[in-house]
Amino acid sequence: MIIKKRQLLIDAPCIVGKKERQNNDSNDAFDSTTVTKILEEAKAKADEILRQAEAEASKMLNEAKEKRQKMIHEIELERQQFRKYVAEASQRLNVLVSSFQRQLDQKREEMFEELTDLLRILIEKIAFRSLDQVDFRQKMKKIFSKLSEVRSAKVIFNEKDAETFPEILKQCEAMGFEVVRSSSLKPGEVLVDTELGVLDGTNRAAVMLVERLIEEVFGPVGTNEVSQTVQGEAQQS
Repeated sequence: MIIKKRQLLIDAPCIVGKKERQNNDSNDAFDSTTVTKILEEAKAKADEILRQAEAEASKMLNEAKEKRQKMIHEIELERQQFRKYVAEASQRLNVLVSSFQRQLDQKREEMFEELTDLLRILIEKIAFRSLDQVDFRQKMKKIFSKLSEVRSAKVIFNEKDAETFPEILKQCEAMGFEVVRSSSLKPGEVLVDTELGVLDGTNRAAVMLVERLIEEVFGPVGTNEVSQTVQGEAQQS
């Protein structure tokens, strides 16, 4: 058996031939190309994932914008409908208020006319414009009752009343009162001047009394028209 020299040198470095070295070099070159290819594929996949993510984000953003615009449009429509409803309700309310105000004014005028007629009758009674003889006697009876403790007084009558009611003049003289006939007083009017004060039975005093009554009922505001009516009636009397 023939043993070659190379086989005997077990621990000796292996001498690689030219063909083996070329094979090793080609393996090293393949590994680098593969790595590069893998990196490129990974980058391409990453870019694709990024593009998909951006596209998805852009889609979601556009959908959000569309929803926002739709919500804004719906809110604006609801706002317009609400404004229209408020305007229509306000218009209906104005019509109702206007109608109520007209009815109230009409009722007020009717009540005022009735009140004026009532006041006219009241003034005629209080101012003794249409009183009969019994009414005047009752009036003087009340005056005499207030003069029961008065020692001296001056009683001023209208000239016509002094002639129509002689018994009242005699009663005044019996009580020690001075009787004065005056043409400045109207029929039914009387003035009594005492040391305690003056009893005023003139139409003007009656008007002032009615005005105080009116003010107590209606208040100090809004009684001018009624007061003017009262004064006019008293002046006519």
